[in-house]
Amino acid sequence: MSDKLPQTQIIQAFDAGSPMQRLLGHTLDRLGGMDFVQEWAEDNPSDFMRLLMAANPAAVANTPGSNQVNVNIHPALTPGPLDIQGEVLD
Repeated sequence: MSDKLPQTQIIQAFDAGSPMQRLLGHTLDRLGGMDFVQEWAEDNPSDFMRLLMAANPAAVANTPGSNQVNVNIHPALTPGPLDIQGEVLD
């Protein structure tokens, strides 16, 4: 059994996202899909690792075993009715 994610499943995931994600997914598909990405990653391993790390930031900020977690909220998101404002939780 192959451990590769089917390309149709990848495109479906892009299609379920924002308009920009749909655009990127269809562009990726037209460029050659996962084969294109793999070839590019093999030719540009440092750039690929930089992209991978930027797309998947670490949740734990400190050393392994730390109980501190960073939560990053996109600046475009505004507080909603369930958000607590003016209170800092320790």
